[in-house]
Formats: sequence, structure tokens, C-alpha cells
Amino acid sequence: MFGLGEGLLIVSFAGASPWSVLAQGISLNINLSIGIITILISVGVLIFWIPLNQRPGIGTVLNALIIGLMIDVCIKFVPTPENYVSQLLLAIVAVLTVGLGGGIYLVANLGAGPRDGLMVGL
Repeated sequence: MFGLGEGLLIVSFAGASPWSVLAQGISLNINLSIGIITILISVGVLIFWIPLNQRPGIGTVLNALIIGLMIDVCIKFVPTPENYVSQLLLAIVAVLTVGLGGGIYLVANLGAGPRDGLMVGL
């Protein structure tokens, strides 16, 4: 759900989360999709876990993979709204979806996400 919300937010053209903006910027300069760039950034962040003695869980690995894949699915199959009101409504739905997905992810307690674990380690 988190990845779906991130993808919907990108498709809405009404904003994006900071990590998605980073992935979009890199994607504009490298011939790879935003989702693949998101996965590569996640793997890169996980490498920084090593000196911090952070331990990934199954949720950590799935987070790194599924969010990027869902972003690409959304970008491919969800059309961009044509007017500002529709863009804004899609952005609101996207933020709520990210919040719900994040809540479910955290309650499952299957390991921190790559970026979350980096912050905990630091």
C-alpha cells in the first residue's frame, strides 16, 4: 500500500515525497524508471547499515523491492488527471494510502525500512 500511495502521488503531478523526488531527478538523467531507481537507492542505503550494526528483517528487504515495483506499476497503468481538482483529489488519496500502508507496515514489526533503519542507526 505504501508503494501504491507513492506511485499515485507521483502520477497526480501534485507533489511527491523527498525520496521519490530524488528518484525522479536521477531517473531524468539515467535511462531507468523511477521505481528501479528507488530500488537502487534502497539497496545503497542498506549498505550504510553495515557499519551501523543494523539488522534487516524480511520487511526491510520487501520494502526495498515492492515500493519501487509498485511505483512503476502506478506510473504505467494510472493515468494522470487532466484538471487540477482531480490531481489534488488523487494526491489526497495517495497521502492517505501512504499513511495507511505505513501504519500497517510498522505494526507488522518485520524490520525497519531501508531509510528508517539508517535514521535509527545514526
